[in-house]
Amino acid sequence: MGSLLSIVLCAAGVTLVGAEIQSPRVRNLVAESIKKEPFGWSEKNPLLNGDVPEALAYITKHADYTSYHLLTALRKFYPAFYRSVPNEEKSAILCSALRTSTALNDWGQFTPSTSVDGQSAKALLETGKVALKYLAPILDDGSPAILFGSEEATMSVIYAYRRKDFAYRYASLILGNVPVFRADPKDRDKDIDGLKAELRKHAR
Repeated sequence: MGSLLSIVLCAAGVTLVGAEIQSPRVRNLVAESIKKEPFGWSEKNPLLNGDVPEALAYITKHADYTSYHLLTALRKFYPAFYRSVPNEEKSAILCSALRTSTALNDWGQFTPSTSVDGQSAKALLETGKVALKYLAPILDDGSPAILFGSEEATMSVIYAYRRKDFAYRYASLILGNVPVFRADPKDRDKDIDGLKAELRKHAR
C-alpha cells in the first residue's frame, strides 16, 4: 500500500520526503483527496488524536487539494488545531479543491430563489479576503460543476452549474455584496464580469 500510494502521490505532483506519511488514517485521507472525492462531512472521525501532528505537518507542506480531506477533518473534529492553520493555507487548499473535486456536494447548491452553502463553502468564507486571490482565477473556469444525488444532480444539470458560479458567490460574499444566482448562464456571466472588474479595482 505504501509503495502504491507513493506512485499515486508522485503522479499527482506531490513530493514525498522519506516516509512522510506514517499513519494509515492520514494516508487514506490523502488518497481520497488525490482521487478528488468529496469529503461528505461524515459523522465518524477518520483520525485518531495521535494523527493530528502528522496531519498538520502534511497540510503545512501541501497547501493544495491533496490536503483537502485532512483540513476538513480537522475543522470538524479538531477545531482548536484547525484554527492553528493560517487562513492563507486554508484558502489555498479549499480553492484548489473547488477547482478539482469531481463533485461539489461539499459546497452547496443554488437556484434563483434560494442558495445553500455547504460546510466547505462556510470554511472558505471564514478565511476572509485572503481567499480572493485564489478565487479570482476560478471566475474564468467554465467547466461543469456536477453534484451527486438525485435532487442535487438534477439541480446542477438544470441550471448548468459551472465552477465559476461557485467562485462568484463566495467572492461576492467576502466583498460584502449580495450575490444573485440567475437561471441563464449568460446572465450569470455578466454578473461575473462585473465582479472581476471590482476585484481588479481592489487589487490596485
